[in-house]
Amino acid sequence: MVPLGYGLREWVLMLPLALLACGCSPRDPLETRVNAADVLGFDMWQSDIRERLGPAQRNDLAQALQEIRFHVMAGGASGSAAVEDGLIARIDGKSVREVLALELGWRLERALKEQADLKAAIPYNSQAVHRRKGVESLDMASRVERQVERLEAADEEVARVRSRMAVDGLPPSQQTEAGH
Repeated sequence: MVPLGYGLREWVLMLPLALLACGCSPRDPLETRVNAADVLGFDMWQSDIRERLGPAQRNDLAQALQEIRFHVMAGGASGSAAVEDGLIARIDGKSVREVLALELGWRLERALKEQADLKAAIPYNSQAVHRRKGVESLDMASRVERQVERLEAADEEVARVRSRMAVDGLPPSQQTEAGH
């Protein structure tokens, strides 16, 4: 056996340990790609990524996966196997960040739609308050008040989602396109 130089032997022994400690996956767990060719692969990937995410990110991922399942069902899939297959097909190869962006994009899209609908309805219904008399006028006034409250909630949701998208590192151009 040829003796290795001073320190070289230790280096050769430590290199595999260092590679194991660092691993081959990205440091930021949000950059980790979904590796799910089938349900078993998806389950294994989920188990691995859950260990690497913090509690809030685990919750966000679970919420995003559920939202994607809803969209798969809305596309016509029925039965748990078909829904899981559709989910896997939708996210395989995407980063966790991209999966989260899908859900945030859909949330933003819904909030913007609600906001636009209410902005159109409130002036119309406000005018209707003055055209009606008695109880009908009070009912319409109450409806307008509820719509104003819903508009405020929609405004807050739009701000919350946009802020969240910025925190997750989504560029502004993706903030309106992520849901499509």
